[in-house]
Amino acid sequence: MKLYHLCSLALQKWIVVGAMGLLVGACASDPAREAGNLGANSPSSLSNLSAAAQAKFFSGRLFSDLKSEECPVGPAGWQRESLAKLSRAAAACAQYKKNERLEQIANHLARTFGNEPWGAFYLSVAAEQRSELPRALWMSELALKKASKVGLLYYQRGRIHWALGEIAAAVADYNETLKFSPRLTDAHIVLGQLATRNQDFKSAQAHYAAAVDIEPDNHSVIVALAETNFSLGQTRTAIALYESAVGLSPSNLDYHFRLAGLYEVHQKDYNQALTVYRRIKALMAESKSSGDSMVMDVNEKIKKLEALVTPETKAPTKVISAAQPAKAQVKK
Repeated sequence: MKLYHLCSLALQKWIVVGAMGLLVGACASDPAREAGNLGANSPSSLSNLSAAAQAKFFSGRLFSDLKSEECPVGPAGWQRESLAKLSRAAAACAQYKKNERLEQIANHLARTFGNEPWGAFYLSVAAEQRSELPRALWMSELALKKASKVGLLYYQRGRIHWALGEIAAAVADYNETLKFSPRLTDAHIVLGQLATRNQDFKSAQAHYAAAVDIEPDNHSVIVALAETNFSLGQTRTAIALYESAVGLSPSNLDYHFRLAGLYEVHQKDYNQALTVYRRIKALMAESKSSGDSMVMDVNEKIKKLEALVTPETKAPTKVISAAQPAKAQVKK
């Protein structure tokens, strides 16, 4: 298996969740924070909403505060809400797959706020959820005609192009996304994955590094950057990044095994490898979810490493808690 598969697997779930969040996110509480990411012709009454939404849509922790009941149930009342509250309601409907009400809100937005892109945007989301991709593409293009410098709208159209197998058009839209909204993390991640699969590791490194700069606590993206650095021969940096990922996700066995392998095989640092394998053993004992064969393999690995480590450099015999991995300074 090629090394990029590991970073792709680490990101797969995140991307799926993140992409849906991108499409149905709600207003953030600090709309001015990301206002610099918007173009000049974004609709004036939605300029703050757009900026706030884009700051949140691409976060990887996208709807922690959205609840199912925020998608209105009753036949009336919600039509009198503000644009911001209606957008949040549409976000909740999309997240919880309440497509009929999502389409009703989207149509209301299109009629009531006809100069804004959000009615068409949510109609595109609704059509996509029904797998009506030609209609979803049509609605996304209509949204872009109303606001041609909002990165989020390009990302939505790019996703639809991708689903239709129109890869070149999708990549062009992802690049347009970053042109207008350079801090939209998901676009960096998708382009980073594409560059990795094309073995353009320098471009992948640039995109993943940008994503980590925006979201320094996103361990899946840190792992993707670590694997890219490893592919470029930057093993020490990859190790530092994996140490950071382990610190952020201390129960992740895959991260621990990869870190131990980097120390053992590529750095010949048997002392550090032994320390990590002991953490793995402690983690497996705490979780009690690993099979006997895996436990035996880890015990055997620890024995072999103990034989390789000289008394002067021998790792401490005290088992380090799996919840307290070593901290690393990650150079960005």
